[in-house]
Amino acid sequence: MFSSAGYEFQPRHSIQLILVTTARSRIICSATCNEQPACHTFDYDSVSGRCRLFEADQTVGSIIVSTSLTSVVGNVLISQSQFDHTYNQSCEACQEDRYQYCSINGSTCKCRPHTFWNGSVCLLQLFENDTCSQSDACRTDFNLICATEYGQFSVCASGFTSLTSTMITTNHINIITATTTTAAITAITTTITNTTATITNTTATNISTETAASTSIATTTTNTDTENTTAINKITTAVTTIHTEITTAIDKTTSAIATTHIEITTAINKITTAVTTASTIIQPNITTVAGFYNGSCPISSANLTVLHTQGGITVSKNGTLYVGDGASPYALLAFEPNNLTAKQIFTYSNWAAYLFVDATTSLIYATIHNQNAIVIWPSNRTIPKIPSASCDLAHFKSPTDILVDSMGHIYVSSFGCNWVTKWNPNGTNSTLVAGSLSGTAGNNSQYLSTPYGLILDEINSLLYVADAGNNRVLKFSLGNLTGVTVAGGNGRGTASNQLNFPSAIHISQWDNSYYICDYHNHRIQKWLIGAIYGVTIAGSSTGVAGSALNLLNAPYDIWVDPNTTYMLISDANNCRVQKYLLY
Repeated sequence: MFSSAGYEFQPRHSIQLILVTTARSRIICSATCNEQPACHTFDYDSVSGRCRLFEADQTVGSIIVSTSLTSVVGNVLISQSQFDHTYNQSCEACQEDRYQYCSINGSTCKCRPHTFWNGSVCLLQLFENDTCSQSDACRTDFNLICATEYGQFSVCASGFTSLTSTMITTNHINIITATTTTAAITAITTTITNTTATITNTTATNISTETAASTSIATTTTNTDTENTTAINKITTAVTTIHTEITTAIDKTTSAIATTHIEITTAINKITTAVTTASTIIQPNITTVAGFYNGSCPISSANLTVLHTQGGITVSKNGTLYVGDGASPYALLAFEPNNLTAKQIFTYSNWAAYLFVDATTSLIYATIHNQNAIVIWPSNRTIPKIPSASCDLAHFKSPTDILVDSMGHIYVSSFGCNWVTKWNPNGTNSTLVAGSLSGTAGNNSQYLSTPYGLILDEINSLLYVADAGNNRVLKFSLGNLTGVTVAGGNGRGTASNQLNFPSAIHISQWDNSYYICDYHNHRIQKWLIGAIYGVTIAGSSTGVAGSALNLLNAPYDIWVDPNTTYMLISDANNCRVQKYLLY
């Protein structure tokens, strides 16, 4: 459903923008949204071709007047009938479902990340201070809970803040109460002591006076002594009673302070547990989704559960994982979701270095490193038509990564020519977009050395290159052959500001980060855009290779889903593909 012309979508938070691209029509923009399970709303400007996808709807965003009269807003319609026969059913029911999925360890269809089940449909989770009506209605990745007030759900609030503030406030009140009680009892004790002393002194004086008078008034002595004795007994009883009450009050105060101390200790322990749990949650869960490692990689095998030092990986819009196997028969393998047995759909003449699946046409592009060609499946067409190990704009030598833009233009990096070229859709000619036309390697901002991974930001006309031989990632404005280093560039090494032969890169607009495959450091680095160092999110931060579940050995390629909820890693020397949950 589309809005009238002259409107655009305004998300409440920047992280709700999941993709900015260009499209030839609003129908293609709509189809692009449909391919992204997280997309609930999009806007499209027919003049500029700008297509923006949002993980938002009008509950967490708004439609506003646009500065462009040709901009329209479209949204995905959701109805109960789409969930009637799938939600909470076995995983087979939602294999290609847009709104539901099966978690790694799950067996039934559930709402996708950032959505919740309201009893009828999967709705988008809410943000802080939004009104909520059930416990899971708030963004769990932001540690939000639907807080209660007077026993009723009210608004989304930070679960950690709510927990700690409640416990600390309660115990602060207990401490103040106990302190006030102690001070009051101390004051009472002082007053009683002074009063007792006054009474005792007065009694003593009265007794002395009465004793003196008894010399002259003998007849009254007996009565007076009796009265005095009775008065002293009453005072003694009163003092004893007051002492007992004071002792009881002090005991109660001591008990209250001890109880408060226990409550404070318990609160601190709960806070510590909460912090530990929060730290644990952000650590990725890891599973093997293709291949396996049992001490060595097989040289070759027809077993479709086995991989052989595989290269590039890619994923189609229906979740099928494609892998270019590294040993004869150099198969293009397809792994359907939750299936460790592949289907062999094609064989290449040699090792497929990288793969790219075009979401619009479903064509699969592969760079065949030793054939000096791109092979397109299922047509088996090659680019160039007659391959040659030449560094001219009609050929390339030892191609590495490949990508295709929304207009069908093909970008390919060349290991042997130290450049990146852009080919027209029919693959007949190309232009240079990065590196030197001479094919010479270099390390300044106008040269590349063994370029590998590529990423294209179409809306901003930016190309990112994993300049592997120079241990850096460069950003190029299309049309400008001078690059800017955005990660690495500090020599080869394992320090957090260094890379060692980066072979693949992904840019996430969801969390404003680069994900970099640090091949010879056996790790994946997450590098915030604009940062001067990265953080290891997979593998060893010190560059140690290993075959344990949480270690990598020559990670060659990565694929990150559009929502940045998980990452797939081609763990080449362990002959497996690993899945890491990111959020």
